[in-house]
Amino acid sequence: MVAGATGVIIAGAASFAFIESSATFKRLNNQYDTESEMLRMMYVLKATFQQTSSIIYKGALACNAETQRGQPHYRASRGVLCSGNFNNANDGAVNMIAMGLREMGGYGTPAQSEFQAYGIYYKNPSGNRSGALYVDLERFTDSWAVVSPMNAPFEFTRLTEFEVNSVQAMDDNRDIVTTAGAGENVAMSAEIRAVMRTFVGGQTAAWRWCPAAMIAGNPACQNSPRYMDMEKRMKVKFSNNILTPPTGDSSQYSLPRRALGNLYYFRGIVPVMKQ
Repeated sequence: MVAGATGVIIAGAASFAFIESSATFKRLNNQYDTESEMLRMMYVLKATFQQTSSIIYKGALACNAETQRGQPHYRASRGVLCSGNFNNANDGAVNMIAMGLREMGGYGTPAQSEFQAYGIYYKNPSGNRSGALYVDLERFTDSWAVVSPMNAPFEFTRLTEFEVNSVQAMDDNRDIVTTAGAGENVAMSAEIRAVMRTFVGGQTAAWRWCPAAMIAGNPACQNSPRYMDMEKRMKVKFSNNILTPPTGDSSQYSLPRRALGNLYYFRGIVPVMKQ
């Protein structure tokens, strides 16, 4: 009898240890996936922004209505960067963050500039759907390219909050400013803040993605398994941004002064990642 009871206890302990180790594995695996998603997203954002060739700072604008399907021109487009704190929305709305051209050529010869259009969009979380960031990279056809979150090759999920803030720009007088202004203030740098969520347990359908500021006053957001939020901030510099508007002459992308000096004219690096 004693031996039988001992066997039951040992079997129970083994079962508990297996269940506990399985839960730990799932938690760590989910955490790893979230951290990997964050690093991939920040890499693509940095690679895109630092090679932007012509973009101005437009401030905190609700510019998503007219730019969900933008059409940058190869030689005559001036891109836009919008700032915003998307920390108090749980409606699934899509917001445009930036749209413009990025350098993809060069090869050490200034006259060989080659550009690719891009659009960056953030979709607010909604109920049991996380927020998402879309980065669309498109080549030109007959001098035009269509960018949209609908056909973006890069999609990053697990987001609950996203911000573009602390923007520095250069105004028409070549003074460094932190506001959009009435003129074409050329973007020089910005800070990106993102928050992704990893869950400790529970079924996927029960996960809730409400921003932290909304949880206390929203019962629907409180009915969620335990979770942990991961925050990351990154300073990006628009190193290749030109100070003069496009004129149609390819040489003007290399000869005029850039936001951080001509030293920063170099070939772009294409983000190559497994999807």
